Formats: sequence, C-alpha cells, structure tokens
Amino acid sequence: MMHIKHWLRAWPSVAMALSMAALAGVSLVGQASSSKPTGPKKAPFPVALHAGAAAEDYLGEKTCGGCHPAYMESYEASPHAQYVRDPKLPGDHRGCESCHGPGKNHLEHQEEGEIQKYIFAPSKSSAADVNASCLRCHSRTMSEAHWKKSSHARGDISCISCHFIHKDAKQADPAARATRDAQSIRKPTAVAVKETQHLLKDHEADLCASCHKADVAQFRQPYHHPVPEGRMTCSDCHEPHPTRTSLRKGSMRVGLKNPTQVCATCHREVAGPFVYQHDPVTGASGDGCIECHKPHGATNPKMLGAFSRGLCNQCHTDKNATHYPGQTCWASGCHAALHGSNSDPNLLVR
Repeated sequence: MMHIKHWLRAWPSVAMALSMAALAGVSLVGQASSSKPTGPKKAPFPVALHAGAAAEDYLGEKTCGGCHPAYMESYEASPHAQYVRDPKLPGDHRGCESCHGPGKNHLEHQEEGEIQKYIFAPSKSSAADVNASCLRCHSRTMSEAHWKKSSHARGDISCISCHFIHKDAKQADPAARATRDAQSIRKPTAVAVKETQHLLKDHEADLCASCHKADVAQFRQPYHHPVPEGRMTCSDCHEPHPTRTSLRKGSMRVGLKNPTQVCATCHREVAGPFVYQHDPVTGASGDGCIECHKPHGATNPKMLGAFSRGLCNQCHTDKNATHYPGQTCWASGCHAALHGSNSDPNLLVR
C-alpha cells in the first residue's frame, strides 16, 4: 500500500518529465527534417551563362560579326546597339553578348548538340528564359515579380512575341509587310498610321489582334472606338507592362479595377464630379462606365450595351413594372442628365 501511495505522489513529476521528453523528440525530428539541404535556386539559363563567366570570356561584337554578318548588319541599325556599345559597361552588358551570353564557350563548342548549351538563342528558347534575359536590362520597365503576375506571363507570352531584338532580312521584307497589312484590323480606307515604336513587330493594334480575336470582332461593330481607323491604339486604355505605380493608380490599364479613370481621360465632360452622382460613373456600383457601355464596340449608338429601357432596368428593377417612359429613359425628356446632375437628385436636368 505504501508503494502505491508513493507512486501516486510522484506521478505529476513523472508525467511532466515524459511530456518534456516527447516535446524534445518532436523538436529534434523537426530540426532534422528542416536541416535537409535544399540547395540554391537554379538561375534561368541566360542568367546562369553570365553568372559563370569571367571577363576574358567576352570576345566583343566584332568576333560575332565574322560568322553572323546579316544579323550584325541588322543589330547595328537597331536601337539596342547605341545603348550596349558604351565602353564603360561591363562585358555582360555590352554588344551582342549582352543578350546572347559570352562568346568564348560558344566558339569552343561547335559540335552538334553542344552549341546551344553555351549560347542563348531567344528564338529557340522558352518564354521564361527569354523574359529573364530581357529583364536583366529592362527592370525599369517592370520587375520580374510584376511580370510573372501579368496575364501575358500567365499566357506563356515572351518579350519577343511582341518585340524585335533586331530585325532579320525576312522580317524587314516589304512584301511580308504588305501581306500583314492586307490582313490588318485596320480598314483599307484607314488614315495613315504612324510607324511602329518600341521595336514592336507590327502596328500595335494588329499585334494585339493576333491573339485577342474576340476583341477584333467587337471593333467590327457599327459603333466602336476608332482603333481600326488608326486614331486610337490599345495601349491608350490597356497597360501591357503593369508596374507597382500603375497598379497603385487603379485604372483599366492594369485590369479594369476602375475603368472610369481611363474613360475620363478623353470623356471629361461626363466624368464629373457632380453634386448628384450616378453610381456607375463614380465606379461605386461595380464596373464603372462599362456597366452601360461596351468598351470596344457595340451595335447600339454610343456603344451602349442595350438601347432601350432594358439598359436602365439592369439596376432599376423596381421601375420596370410601373414606369413607362417610352423607348429610353433619357430620350423621353425625363432623365436627361444620365451621368450626373448639379441641380436634381433624380438626374432630370444637368
């Protein structure tokens, strides 16, 4: 009996010791599992080429021109050349090797199957590798983190899907340009369009149209923004390279967060502010202007989603059965101040 009483008195201390031992065991297991070497993250191929190169591995663009004269001629006429020929730049940011990597190993490994391991050829590389190479210099345009969050990155689009590094003879051929123009989003009677900028492979609207086919169809509607006529272009509203600054502005240029801000850059007369606001104009009710208007094109005047009372009934459902203003709420002479009023809370007059 005495042994049992002694054991019961000692039990709390024993239980505590067992608990501490169990916790120590879990901690040791956790440390063991977390101490497994994970190794450094492998750099993209073009970045790794430069990371492992010494100064003497860069041979200079004249060496490249000996084997690639046609590309050398195109490169010399490109905007890139004037930037990467600065003698103060380090070897990995100078000449042809700034994009393609150091030339020494490329010359020493000309065997079939080996040559591509020691030089970076954007046209034969993945979108991720191409973008990593371009962002080595173009980090001011956007960071790698912002690029990866963009819809273009998620669609496996690379920089050279839209931009030239430098044109080759085939890309500069006038006959090829004439064929592309014949298939253009622009109408045959369109006004003259300014020459392409930013090393784009085609006129901006046509370039975007090559992927965004559904939007092209909307621009064929009788009422549309004048993109086919060459008086607007896609980047007037959309941001192809969203950055932290443009995200902070919260405009349609970065994903339609507040399209009203973009529409107001041209349509200031209906943007307000008004004493009595119409919620869609302010963006307070959701999608802003595009609650009523189609942004690319529509079959209705003023690019409206519907040209009847049905447009207003999308929100004002309580008026549907008891209110009969005629064809439209605004053409009947009642709610003439559709976008907002400074004198009437029911938007009857401006």
